[in-house]
Amino acid sequence: MSERIPLTDEMVTLLNAEIERTGSGLRRVLAAREDVPDGLTENIITSWIDRRVRTARADYYEYVLRCYAEAPLFSTITPDIQAELRGHRERTGVGPAVLLGGVSDIPKGLNVGTIESWLSGISTKAAEEHLSFVLSRYRDWPSKDEFGRRQFPK
Repeated sequence: MSERIPLTDEMVTLLNAEIERTGSGLRRVLAAREDVPDGLTENIITSWIDRRVRTARADYYEYVLRCYAEAPLFSTITPDIQAELRGHRERTGVGPAVLLGGVSDIPKGLNVGTIESWLSGISTKAAEEHLSFVLSRYRDWPSKDEFGRRQFPK
């Protein structure tokens, strides 16, 4: 068993700052990983944050900090961002399936369902890389022609 270390206020503050910086909760960060140490759970980490326990396994704490250091940053899908996405969809006549169709450099984890959840308001968070990619694609897409027909990038 790994050495236990005292959880100082500074250590918990650092962990909370990483959660805030990335916009990723514990569940999202752990679910994205395939190398979670045996026995480490969301509940264990929560007990550190809410100070129910005052010690932690050193390897667990270091692992969680490494996960957050490697985690993608997330942005909030604000009403303005959602309106921009919807405006582009209306302007171009292009939905998520066409927007991503035939593209080889789609960021890992981005799919049609993700974009649809932003447009519908179901999802209020987006990986910054995903959101930037989608907005860039929409901004570069030509508007519908005068007859309302979709145009395609050249």
